[in-house]
Amino acid sequence: MKLIMESWRRYLTEMTEMAFRRDTKNVVGFDFDHTLARTSGGQVAYFDPGQKFRSKPGGAEINPKYFEIHPKRSDPKGGGKNAAAAAPISDDDIAKLLAMVKENPDAARKLVLKYMGCNEKSKEPFWAPTQAQLDFFTQTRQWQPLWVKNPEQRPNCWAFDFSSRDVLGWEQGTPEASQQIPVMKAFKEAVKAPNTEVIILTSRKDAIKTQIAQYLKDVNVTVIPMGHIAGVAGKSKGDFIYREVLSNEKDYDIKNFIFYDDSEANIATISQSIQKAINDGLIEGYGKVYRVEKHKGNYELAFEAEGKKPDAAAAAAPGQSQQAPEAAAGQQDETPI
Repeated sequence: MKLIMESWRRYLTEMTEMAFRRDTKNVVGFDFDHTLARTSGGQVAYFDPGQKFRSKPGGAEINPKYFEIHPKRSDPKGGGKNAAAAAPISDDDIAKLLAMVKENPDAARKLVLKYMGCNEKSKEPFWAPTQAQLDFFTQTRQWQPLWVKNPEQRPNCWAFDFSSRDVLGWEQGTPEASQQIPVMKAFKEAVKAPNTEVIILTSRKDAIKTQIAQYLKDVNVTVIPMGHIAGVAGKSKGDFIYREVLSNEKDYDIKNFIFYDDSEANIATISQSIQKAINDGLIEGYGKVYRVEKHKGNYELAFEAEGKKPDAAAAAAPGQSQQAPEAAAGQQDETPI
């Protein structure tokens, strides 16, 4: 009876917490939006140069009390009378600006301030549909080098209503049609692999977890434990992975860690956390990060590092007990699942 109760407690823990089986050697992680599925959505940005309506001081989220005195805007594609304006800068222009951060930071800084418009008296709320725009208008992550010497000059005049991100939308209309086929194939292989646990991390809030689980059901793949699906609510995925996965080992020992993501910012922070885990002796085998193409699901190796004590079994043929499941770029099968 004691053994049965212990097994039941372990099962409940794995279902509700980021905890793994004792025989776990490999952890394979996936971003959700534009990695496992081509989702639609975004958030409205509201002009708040005085930071009077933030949920937290200095934060990026608008306080709901703002809408007691101002109208709430919506996605312009919805066609409502309170539709927000289009974003003042495209993802392509943001990418060009981002390239300037290293090449010509002074010029990049001036252009950022121009597009932000923080010195203007008023600005129309606009719809920011992508992570690139969210990162730009909050000047976080890869934009930080522009403000290292003078952090007080970093613009912070836009606040976002993230409530629209609590509902999943599908770029192709349905979950089935919006699958990222190559990545979903890697997901299915990881779920079946021995000594392997699979996790999903989204930049959205935890409120989305049940919808992600429903997506897995809708596309007829194994639904992983709810405790293995987590929303980091816009915070660093790299920090979460290091804190909650790699340095939180209990009665298991992670040798290899793999992650798939479409965001350059996430790829950078996750790679840094993997390297830190290797330096701290938490990964004995290897760590890899794959860059996912947002609209087709093809992926390529973006980062790779080996542990201080390489796991000999990591080089074994696929299917052996300690081989982390993965597919090299160029070996992806785009046949529908």
